[in-house]
Formats: sequence, structure tokens, C-alpha cells
Amino acid sequence: MKRATMAKYGIPAKAEALMAHFGRDAFRLSPEEWAFIRGKAFDRDYFFIANREDRQRQRGWCSHCRKWQMTVSYSPERLGHNDTVKCPECGAELTVKHAWRMSMYLEDEALVYLYRPSVLDPAIVTARAVDVCRPWGICIEPHKLQERVLFDSFYVFTPGEGGQMLRPVNSAKVFWATFWAGEVARKTDGRFGMVYELAARPAARDAHYTNTYMGMMRRIEISVAADSEGAFRAAEHSPLRYGMKEYSRYEKDHFLGYWHWAARYPSVEKLVKIGLGQLIANKMRGRREYGDAGNVINWRGKDLTAILRGRLTKADKVFLLEHGDLVSQEDVVWWQLYEGKRSMAEAVAIRDCNLAAWKRIHGYIDLDRARCYLEKQARKLPKGLWDNLGATLYADYLGECVKLGYDMTDKAVLFPKDFRKEHEHTMKLVKYQENRDIEDAYAKGRRPEMTRRYGYEAMGMAVIVPERLSDLIVEGERQHNCVGGYMDRVAKGQTDVVFIRRLAKPEESYITMEIHQGRIIQARTKNNGPLDKAGERFVEAFRMAKLEKKKARKTA
Repeated sequence: MKRATMAKYGIPAKAEALMAHFGRDAFRLSPEEWAFIRGKAFDRDYFFIANREDRQRQRGWCSHCRKWQMTVSYSPERLGHNDTVKCPECGAELTVKHAWRMSMYLEDEALVYLYRPSVLDPAIVTARAVDVCRPWGICIEPHKLQERVLFDSFYVFTPGEGGQMLRPVNSAKVFWATFWAGEVARKTDGRFGMVYELAARPAARDAHYTNTYMGMMRRIEISVAADSEGAFRAAEHSPLRYGMKEYSRYEKDHFLGYWHWAARYPSVEKLVKIGLGQLIANKMRGRREYGDAGNVINWRGKDLTAILRGRLTKADKVFLLEHGDLVSQEDVVWWQLYEGKRSMAEAVAIRDCNLAAWKRIHGYIDLDRARCYLEKQARKLPKGLWDNLGATLYADYLGECVKLGYDMTDKAVLFPKDFRKEHEHTMKLVKYQENRDIEDAYAKGRRPEMTRRYGYEAMGMAVIVPERLSDLIVEGERQHNCVGGYMDRVAKGQTDVVFIRRLAKPEESYITMEIHQGRIIQARTKNNGPLDKAGERFVEAFRMAKLEKKKARKTA
């Protein structure tokens, strides 16, 4: 196509190499393509009755075979507007439309994918997305209607490189840019002409178009059709033909995504032929339900062992050929994690929802040993907790052991006798390690100040200022309260928390007390219970001696 012609069609100069593959017929449809469009592109066909006389004669025009027909098997009364009849010539199911009752908005629209080999190299496959509209409502004589054709997008698929796409700017369709029966009839005004741009990667066009008409926007859902036979003919002399037959059962609309990926990676053909066509189809459609699977396939691999990152046994290959549709990316990950110890069929049967956790566990322990250990520990954990979080808790525990610098070859570390207890211990240590800087600041600044302010002893009891912020976590576990969540606020000086102990039992938790701006906010015993009489007397004495006395000095 000449540069001046390309500019006329709104095609940018950088797309010149792409459009060269279509030759002079880039904006023309062949008789075979017209036959496909008129025969298979549209979801509905009509039996148009021009006038009441034709209704009495049971005569009408079939939009499918495009001929005038006589429906001798129906009475005139049954040829009502929107009734259903069958064409005696082509056998198509038709909806009856009376021309004098027909809505001016009646129209059919289809997005059709048409394929051709490149005019420059038969190994390269091209495709066009063509929008075809039949505006029946504005045509007085339907049998004389000529379809409006808009050449929406252009695709080129080069083996070894991938695909390229030329699409309308902003992915919009402009109502005014129309082509009548393949011949150009467009306005030169830039507002109404189609302007194209190169896309980052080829993609199917949306079947919901935005039409612009008289300044108003409207959404139209249109049918989608692809000339599958034409696709096979276009790829007849291209390496892209390999695997198309096997993949065609998963692709009902087009081969665009498949061709793009197969052109970039020859591994696609091998995966389709081994039975993993459904896995490829899911990727082509952008499905992401296997978010934990990551990049499972080595697309640049030269053989199946490299592609799947593992060696398939004969039994695995037989299973994939027979049941490959059942295999997801997640199943392939399970098979990879077991490193040949489990078959592909066994991996499909596992389907544990905690794949991400098991991948983390696999970094330290053989999965079979881990499963055996966790099954034993399941009896020691609450039933509901283990069913949903067992593998996740164990993966968290192993990660904590790594952070703490434990020997990950030590069986006592990998398989503690009481997993729950050991996990709680490692959580505290990691929390303490992460808060070491905060602990240092607390020990040097906040704690001496709090000791001077709140230090008090009477009635066989004493106020104890926590030595470390982590003591709040221990206190919360002993007292069954939420004081462990106060660590950050205490470190920042937003509140103060102290413990009250009996001198006879200094290691035993008794009362937890919060003080803010010289006022006791709360003082609670175990399970957030109320104070006993001895505790009340001590707290009141503390308040009068340390808090009220301080206020009196300020007032004086």
C-alpha cells in the first residue's frame, strides 16, 4: 500500500511495514469472505414482507439466502410481524418482518475475523477484524440493502517474533467511517475518519462497541464470528499451523492469542499436543484464578522436561493425553514440588487450597515428611483452626526460625513436639527482635521516667514498671487481656502501663493498670475482672500518694 493511500486511511507511517503484508486488498473483501459474512456471521436472519399483497401471497425475501421465496406451508394469518418461519430454500429459521411495521432502529451488527497468508511471506499469517452492519430499519427495500463495512483492526503474526496489531485510536469505533460493500466511502474530515495506532500486543476486540452518532454515545452488543476454515487455510504454509487442530476445540472465536504466543514460543505447540490445551486457553483468556501458581511454565524451554521444569513419566504422558483438560497451573506446581515423587494424576488429586504455604514449606522440608508431621500435630490443635490454617501456620513458623537464625537442619527445630507452643514462642522472639530499637529507646528513656513517677510500695504490694515492652505481651497472655497491643502507644509516650504485684508472689500477675495524663484510666485483674477489696485499697492509696500529691504541688 502506498504512503499516500495509508495516510488517507488514517494509518500512521510507523505501521507501513505491518500493512505491507496485506497488499492492495487490505480494505477489500473477497467473494469467499462475503459468502462467509452473509452465511455465518449474524445470529439472526429475517423474512421481509414488502407489503400486504405479498403477505397474502405468502411471499417474502430471505436475508440468509438473499432470495425471494414463497412459504406455501403457512397461512397468511401466521405470517404476522415477528412470527417465525423456515425458509423453503435454505432451511434457515427466519423472523418475519413487515416492512410497514419495521422499526427504523432495526439493525444487525457482527465483528468478523478473517484470515489470509501474508502477500510477502506465506509463513506469516494475517488477520483482520471487520465490523459489518445491516441497517435494515433505514432501508425501504431490504433486498437492495448493502452492508456497511468497517475494517476495525489488522493483525500480523510472524513465527519467532510474535504478533502485531493495528487498531483504532482509543479502541473506539466511529459511526461515520463506513465502507459500502468493500468500496471506500468515507469523509475526509478528521473528526469522522478512522485513525489507527499500533498496539503494544495483539488482542481480541471487545464485542461491546461505543458508537458515536450526533454527539451521543451508545453501547451496542454485537455478535462475534471467526472464519475457522479460513484460519487453517491462512496457516497452511506457516509453522503456526502445528497444534492448531488440537487447540481448535478450546477456541470458539479466533486464534489471535494462540498465534501470538505460539509465534513467540514454540513450546506452546508441544504443550497443546501433550494435552494441555485448556491450560493454554486459560492463559490466552487472561484467567488468573491460580494466583499462587506464579510463572509455572518455562515458555522458552526446548523440550517438555525444560518447559514443565520436571521429567514426565510414561504414565504422566498418558494421563495428560486422556485428562489434560483437568490439569491447571496449580496442579503443575504441585507436581513440580514433589520432584518426581508423585505422578501428575496424584498432583491433580491433591488440590490443597494453601498452595502458597506449601511452596514455602517445600523450601525447607520434604512435603511428604511435612504432611506426616502436620497430621500428627492436627490432633493437638483446635479442629476449625487446623482445617483452614495448619499449613499456613507451619510455613510462618519455619520463616520465623530462619529470621531467628536457627539451624534448619535440626529435627528439633523442624519438628517441635508441641508445635503450637513453639510457634507462639518464636512469634514473641521475632516481635521482640523487630522491636529491639524501640526496646532500647524505652529502656533508656521512658522506663526510668516511669519508675521515678510511679514507683510505690505499701500494704504488701508494689507498682512494677515493665522492664521491656515485650513484657506487655506476656502480661496480656497471663491476664487474658489486650494489653499486648499497647506496646506502640507506651513506647511513644501516649499512655503508661504498669503492673501491681504482691510482694509475697512477685512473679505472679495480679493487676494491670493504665495511667494517662495523671489519671487512672483502668485497673483490671485477670480476664478484665474487677479489683478485690485489697486491690481497691492499694490503688486508691497509690492515687493519693503519687497522682493527687503531684497535682497538689502543681496547684501550689
